[in-house]
Amino acid sequence: HAGVSLLIGIDVLQRAGDAGQLINAINVSMINLGIGIGAAITGLLTDRVGVGAVGWVGACFILLALSVR
Repeated sequence: HAGVSLLIGIDVLQRAGDAGQLINAINVSMINLGIGIGAAITGLLTDRVGVGAVGWVGACFILLALSVR
């Protein structure tokens, strides 16, 4: 995911114009927030349902992401 984050960061900086630093800071914060939320959801699932459910929920998130795009 680090490579994708870097490519997104470059794209954001090219589009941001004068507000590049602020927009880049928000972009990095949102990436880290997403990582944290994903870790929390995975931890809750593993604790309550077991490791077997993690892949299925991950697949659902992928389908959701593809449908939003």
